[in-house]
Amino acid sequence: MWFRYLGRVEFRTDINWYPIPGPRPRALLALLMLDAGRVVSVDRLVLELWPRRPPASAAVLIRNYVLQCRRALGDREGKVIATCPGGYELRCPPESIDGVQFETQTTQGLAALDRGEGEEAERRLSAALSLWDGEPFMDAAPTPSLTAMAHRFTELRQLAAEGHVEARLLLGRHTDIVVELRTLLAQHPLRERLWGQLMRALHAAGRRAEALDAYREARSVLTEELGLEPCGELQALHQAILTDDGSGDAAPRTQAAVEPAEDPDPASAPPNEIFRGSGVFAGRQADVNRLEHLLLDPEGPGIVVIDGVGGVGKSELATHLAHRISPHFPDGLFYVDLQGSSRCLKPLEPVDVLGRMLRSLGVPTHAVPPEEAEAAARFRSLTANRRMLLLLDNAVDSAQIRPLMPAKSCSVLVTSRRTLPVLGGAVHHLQPMSEEESLALLASVVSAERIAAEREQALRIARLCGGLPLALTIAAARLASRPAWPLRFLADKLMSKHHRLDELKVDDLEVRTSFATSRQELDNDPRSEELVKVFRHMGLPHWPEITVPVAAALTGLPQRRSEEGLEGLLDARLVDSPRPHHYLMHDLVRLFATEEARSHLSDRERHEALLRAFQYYHAAALQVTELLDPLNLRWLHEDERRAHAAAEVYTAADALAWLDDHRRNLVPVVRQAATTPGSHETLAVQLAAALTGPLRIRGYLQDCCALNQIILPATARRESIHAEARTHLVLSHCHGLGDQDTERALGHIARAQALYRAAEDTTGEARALLEWGTLLAREERYDDAADRLLRSITILRSVGEPYDEVLALHRLGLLEERIGDTPSAMDNYRQGACLSQDLGYRHGEYYHLASLARAHYRNGDHDQAVRRYEQALVLAREVGDRHGEAGLLWDLGRLFHELARADRARTYRHQALDVMAGMGTLSLTHPEAPPISSNAAS
Repeated sequence: MWFRYLGRVEFRTDINWYPIPGPRPRALLALLMLDAGRVVSVDRLVLELWPRRPPASAAVLIRNYVLQCRRALGDREGKVIATCPGGYELRCPPESIDGVQFETQTTQGLAALDRGEGEEAERRLSAALSLWDGEPFMDAAPTPSLTAMAHRFTELRQLAAEGHVEARLLLGRHTDIVVELRTLLAQHPLRERLWGQLMRALHAAGRRAEALDAYREARSVLTEELGLEPCGELQALHQAILTDDGSGDAAPRTQAAVEPAEDPDPASAPPNEIFRGSGVFAGRQADVNRLEHLLLDPEGPGIVVIDGVGGVGKSELATHLAHRISPHFPDGLFYVDLQGSSRCLKPLEPVDVLGRMLRSLGVPTHAVPPEEAEAAARFRSLTANRRMLLLLDNAVDSAQIRPLMPAKSCSVLVTSRRTLPVLGGAVHHLQPMSEEESLALLASVVSAERIAAEREQALRIARLCGGLPLALTIAAARLASRPAWPLRFLADKLMSKHHRLDELKVDDLEVRTSFATSRQELDNDPRSEELVKVFRHMGLPHWPEITVPVAAALTGLPQRRSEEGLEGLLDARLVDSPRPHHYLMHDLVRLFATEEARSHLSDRERHEALLRAFQYYHAAALQVTELLDPLNLRWLHEDERRAHAAAEVYTAADALAWLDDHRRNLVPVVRQAATTPGSHETLAVQLAAALTGPLRIRGYLQDCCALNQIILPATARRESIHAEARTHLVLSHCHGLGDQDTERALGHIARAQALYRAAEDTTGEARALLEWGTLLAREERYDDAADRLLRSITILRSVGEPYDEVLALHRLGLLEERIGDTPSAMDNYRQGACLSQDLGYRHGEYYHLASLARAHYRNGDHDQAVRRYEQALVLAREVGDRHGEAGLLWDLGRLFHELARADRARTYRHQALDVMAGMGTLSLTHPEAPPISSNAAS
């Protein structure tokens, strides 16, 4: 019985070849063939067939696959595939397997070639190549070992093919092999040995001009694809053909496999392969300094990986740095483009790269070991005790890099679009450029004078390019080639999100292509389906950060799989993670993701994805409101309190953390929902209403105002009187307290009251009166203010709204304090605190205790004041009212200052300023700043 895998996995018992049914059974038989005569454990077979997530029934499936193979082979008694302790063994003579025959014939053929025995070499290498019938294991399920062995066999096949050509050159069959060499070069254009053989064959056939043309073609391919000149042997061959006098004997045999192995010439010039770069480099001084330190420090790691999104300038930075530090590496500089980010070229195999670097070190081609491990060992030996720098550009993964590591005396600089954390070196994540660096890059191409003359427009261009060097370089090139263009013209063209990527291309440079390459690489990942789905759905939202629950809502995937997808995109540097569980895209990457979403997701899929995300935010906002501001929940109608999704917010601490974590997103989320017709608009109104109370409590008045300004037109369009009136009331509060714009605030109150009256909503009218009275009190129209507040309290008591009554009592107390009626104010505060305790309304209790503390302080009762302040401070922190917390801290600081307790006074005031600075809204700037606690409820 014979077996083969250099093509399909098949067997032969007579003159015909027969298949094995099923890709996994074929893979199992191939694995047994590779270890014929040895036991292969079940555990290893499981890991090979399911390298990521073996099913629970994996061992049973292995037995079934073995039975299928035996059935196909007619091996009912298990004599060919034998069951052994712990595994299975394929029992057959090694020479009955085509792969073993191939290796034997190739080794013997190359040995004959080394001895100069052309006929024997040609016969054996021809026999070896005839065994091939396609790609190795082509119809078997891929496994790690099969993939690795396929690469190995492919490389050996190439060596055999080159040796077969060399044997026929030795026999003088020059004309016969020219067409074959052309075919081989079409498949392997970077193999310098093949170019040398073609030149020799053409020259020997009397076609000298074509031989010289072949050299020019080879040089063009090598310089364009790799940035390298042809090797020394190829250059020497070219020179020999140029100086040939016509006898045909001048051309030396280059890269021939017939000469004995020899050591490289130690006197040869050290390699200096770092190419010049594009010449467009600016800024990056902090990056250069750190990388230089890492590479030159004797105690440093010796290996540095620069990673980052496509177009961020990794290669340019690396080549700039390599030239800068080159004097520290007198024994040579290597550069290899590993082609890990090329859409048209396959990533280079480590054995090919090792061969190239060994030849650069002077090792003759025939002496380069064909095995990766042996070549790597030879490379380490030749670089030992030498100061050399390797720049390995565009690496695809750690497996590609690991075999290329030189001796410890050398340094290695790697660039990659992916994170490569397992190489044992330092990782430098390259970020987009700052605005000043972006301007410097533009000036280096366009001219400093032109940038300075339109600095604001240059800044617009820099921001629209997101500080991405590739985008900036393209923009600068367009401006440089169009000197009559004002910078504003290009900036305006880049403003359109739908066409920005169209504008960012020039010649063969294109931002979209760079991102498309990174996106295409996701298809090679075992998690490709999840990664691509998450990537496309991240192009739908217009808000900056995506959390795991939001990604799960957008994609419809479980949170665990969504997180794996986000982490996979992070590894591919298509997203960043500024903090745990938060992910964001560069603006230009997001535009590309949006294009992908439009191309691959239907209108319905996009609509439903966003709907799920908005529903998540609404559900979370409702839970936050219930935990932080139950009064605000009572302002919502029944349909607005109904959640259509789940959100994991269980405690007040969870609610505060969620609000602070998602604050950056809230306004853009509501804006996108409000500007999308249909049910999204309704959710925008409901989401803004649910968030209003918690945002006011946290002191985020600007956000609160922005949300309600966004939804106001939507409430009017949808003829939702209650929602429109409530929005006007919130805006009156924001403008009255935040902007101090009384006229606008009164306009909103008047509109709210008219809407409530039209809807015959008595409770709403009472709330409008409450806001009106509060605003009039700030304007010192105390009589009118008291009238509105008392009318509000009367109505609220009549309709049974105790939560609103708590708020009204507090504001009435504040008014009474202002007019000097402190006893009445304190009665209202006590009454409000008791009512709040009965209701379990912690916010109301803290408002009243804070104001009661202030009243005690004004009356000179400092002990009572401190006690009430500290009680209120605990409650303020518990409910998350940062404005109130800051005001209480400031009041305590002032109180202890008057008590001559300077240390405690200073501590409280510093804490107050820290809280206010963290909010970024109102500020306390001097010791006489008004106590915020007096306005906390407002």
